[in-house]
Amino acid sequence: MSRSNPPRPRNRRLAVAVLLAAMLAGAALHAAEPGAAQLADLPLDDLLNLEVTGASRTAQRRSAAAAAVTVITAAEIKALGHRTLADALRTVRGLNVVYDRSYSYLGVRGFFAPGDYNTRVLLLIDGNRVNDNLYDQAYIGLEAPIDIDHVDRIEFIPGQGSPVYGANAFFGVINVVTRRLPDTASGATLALGSFNAREARATLRRGTENGLSWLLSASHYSSDGPDLFFEGQSSALAPDGHVRGTDYERRTGLRLAVDAGELALHALHADRDKGIGATVDMVLGDPRSRYHDQQSLLDLTWRRRLSDSSEWITRGFGGQYRFVGDYVLDYPPITVNRDDDVGRWWGVETRWLQRAWRAHTLQIGAEYQRSNTIRFRNSDLDDADTTYQDLDRTDERYSLYAQDSIELGERTIVDLGLRVDHQRGQPAQEHPRVALIRRLGSDWVAKAIYGTAFRPPNAFEAHYEVQGPGGYMSNPALRPERVRGGELVLDWTPRADTRLSLSAYESRARELIVLDFDSTANLYTFRNLGELRMRGLEFEVERQWRGGLMVRANASRQLADGSAGDSFAQLSPRQMAKLVAVVPLSGRWTLGVDAQAYSRRGAAAGHGIVNTTLSTRLPLARATLSLSAYNLLDREYDDPGSLPDRLPTVRQDGRTWRVRMDLPF
Repeated sequence: MSRSNPPRPRNRRLAVAVLLAAMLAGAALHAAEPGAAQLADLPLDDLLNLEVTGASRTAQRRSAAAAAVTVITAAEIKALGHRTLADALRTVRGLNVVYDRSYSYLGVRGFFAPGDYNTRVLLLIDGNRVNDNLYDQAYIGLEAPIDIDHVDRIEFIPGQGSPVYGANAFFGVINVVTRRLPDTASGATLALGSFNAREARATLRRGTENGLSWLLSASHYSSDGPDLFFEGQSSALAPDGHVRGTDYERRTGLRLAVDAGELALHALHADRDKGIGATVDMVLGDPRSRYHDQQSLLDLTWRRRLSDSSEWITRGFGGQYRFVGDYVLDYPPITVNRDDDVGRWWGVETRWLQRAWRAHTLQIGAEYQRSNTIRFRNSDLDDADTTYQDLDRTDERYSLYAQDSIELGERTIVDLGLRVDHQRGQPAQEHPRVALIRRLGSDWVAKAIYGTAFRPPNAFEAHYEVQGPGGYMSNPALRPERVRGGELVLDWTPRADTRLSLSAYESRARELIVLDFDSTANLYTFRNLGELRMRGLEFEVERQWRGGLMVRANASRQLADGSAGDSFAQLSPRQMAKLVAVVPLSGRWTLGVDAQAYSRRGAAAGHGIVNTTLSTRLPLARATLSLSAYNLLDREYDDPGSLPDRLPTVRQDGRTWRVRMDLPF
């Protein structure tokens, strides 16, 4: 897909974007230098050594975690005008987010699989698994079940996370930590933006004298989307290739949270309609082609303190995901073909945590999940209700795991983990993690990390089947993907407000599941065909002041090769550079800047963009007002398409804007 406008000089715009980002960073550092000296003697834990929970399931300082953890706080999210998890993750070193005008896809450290719905990354909300039981997808755009306004921080833990979390923690873990109820205020949010975008949210929080707190929030978002142009395509609805009204998006979200001391309940529901903005094989310009995603999650957690240093944690959980895909096809006659897929699951997890026992922090746990519904149905919405697939099955998995963080004196930590997973019809999986964390003097921390991970074939890959030319053939003999990797991390914190980090890593994945075409049957099918080696370097510098000024910049160099290189590595950039800055201005104003630069990704040329947000505190009722400009320089650029052979690139939006007001009450 492309627009009719002539392309602008790419190299010049990229240079301008990077130059502007560097100028802003330099101005921010110069403006804050006098105040920075006052923080030199403060404890390091006060500023950048943040608390994280996603690396080991328990709270620990980032310097003690067995990973190079990136933390994005709620203050940063608000100051930079992030609208979704995808916006925030774009600023993380080693990550590449691609939008195909339907979903947001995540590339990690040289790996990118178009259209795989982020199955090789595990998404957690407050440490609880979100990936569904149909596609194993981790949704990070507006399709995600959590509104970003409820987020206290986002933790990205790169590397192999299966020793801690099991399946899908293949290349990394995203842990979304929601705000504590006492830290959340009642209020309303109103926003307007480009393409007739409208957003409203209302949150009500109450607490009682006996310690019970609860929160109820509802939100709605709608956008008409931009007009699109498909060069070389036409239909009766779009004879010149210009399409209007097909890139719309609607989303409704609900959240309920209850905190009763030892007992906590968390429920989420999200319902999203998305017009298919980039089409292949569908009737061009017909707004009936759409995706509908509906997800509901429920989690009930009981935390029982056994002593000052130990606790027992048990949670029950359940979820439902429904996907409806409508595709307007010209057989002829013009017919709507529909996927109607439903997944339901429930489970229980229990673990025992013992802190400070003879210098050990020990966890032992067990988890069971039952998928009582895995249903795929594909049919035509015609008078005969012609059905191509109607599959309904069940599944289950259970696991045992143990972790131990051992303090060997004041400067050394050894982190050990092992998890054993069993899933019906698949071989048992045993995956370890070993990490050595060593403090080198008062300023330096070195980490050496090794771990393995796995991803079993999801239900779609193994069992989806639709006969006919261009259809799918099931392959229940698929085997789990496996990966092993190592990483060396060196962190230098010369003062309380400054951190520099360097990471070098290598991962080797085998038996990767690749979509293949069987020419004999004239059908697509998934097979274990791929091997991939990924290696790279990442550098990051971060500086933060108590006055609110913050600068973080990172650069990544990543390479991937192997038999799966054409499928999973060619669409990932080899170089990335990113900068975020939050600059307090005079009075009540704050400027947030987010700049990103990427090298070529397959058919999509390298590019750089700058996003800005200007916000202020209003004197009326503690309200805040913000104005955001995304792609400030109006850069024309493409993302790789989900079908590289048939739709190699997808044009992204030019400059867009959003104005937003938050009204606490």
